[in-house]
Amino acid sequence: MTETVSVPDDLYEQCRRNISGTEFESVDEYVQFVLSVVGEPASENAADSSADREVDKDQLEALGYLDR
Repeated sequence: MTETVSVPDDLYEQCRRNISGTEFESVDEYVQFVLSVVGEPASENAADSSADREVDKDQLEALGYLDR
């Protein structure tokens, strides 16, 4: 099953620019990756899960894939 999510044009263009020079072949692929990392389900150890997500977000930001 596939659902569609609408984003403002400027956000779409930002994502398109972010994937330039990366292995992502489309904005859809990039957004799916970002959402899978940021929206990852909580683990049994919530403190570790929160810290892990923060590290993931920091890594995505450092690579230019995510703006905060």
